Amino acid sequence: MRLADVAEQVAEGVVEYMRDAMTAYASVRLSWTPRTGGIAPRATAQTGRHRTSPRGENRWPSGGGHSHHEDMRLVFTPAEGDRCRVVVYRRDGVTLEMRSYDRKFRVPHDLAHAVTERELRLGAGVFGCIAAGAVFTSMQVLTGSPRHDSAARSARIIKANARSITTAEALSGVLHEAANGALTRPLFTKVREVWGIVEARTFPYDEATITATAETLKTLANVWSGLTVGEELVFMWPPALTAPIPTTHR
Repeated sequence: MRLADVAEQVAEGVVEYMRDAMTAYASVRLSWTPRTGGIAPRATAQTGRHRTSPRGENRWPSGGGHSHHEDMRLVFTPAEGDRCRVVVYRRDGVTLEMRSYDRKFRVPHDLAHAVTERELRLGAGVFGCIAAGAVFTSMQVLTGSPRHDSAARSARIIKANARSITTAEALSGVLHEAANGALTRPLFTKVREVWGIVEARTFPYDEATITATAETLKTLANVWSGLTVGEELVFMWPPALTAPIPTTHR
């Protein structure tokens, strides 16, 4: 099978592992926001459906709403049976549910995807495509009003960025394996090897960048392991990492 065919299949099915519904807001959440050179952990207090921080950053109105100029927000919540629930608050005001199955993993696969794609600046991967308007087959809209052409737009985004989605899946798979303690070869060597399988471009990362990404994921994995059902890990996705949207041809 041609790599292009594999890429399109991965693009359509890459979040098939994701699961059911959004959980209720908890009284305590953990928020993680990006900064230059990495990720800045910050625990923040919660009151009802509003998150507050010392500087009033990234506040979300009641009802799960979302200002259009804000980052996209990913909310990871432990669910019964050692599962992970993921809800995406997109910048256009649409809220989406992603189904996930992670019972056999200590670290949610979706979290590994998000960290890998953001830290390695993979703006056309799974979450970059979602930010642009893609809705994968295992996702459903919870609230908000999608565009009238949302289905066609989603299909165009996924098809146009299929190769990038494949790359993101490959790299996040290695980082996920490392976070779960299952990697049998040096991390940097394995990441370079996987890149060479799916990409013709020169490998763009140095060992320090890959190591830092793995450390970020390890930090979040430790936080995740301490959460109980009903608590949330909030992960911010910057607008700069939004996949290109192909134009229609008339």
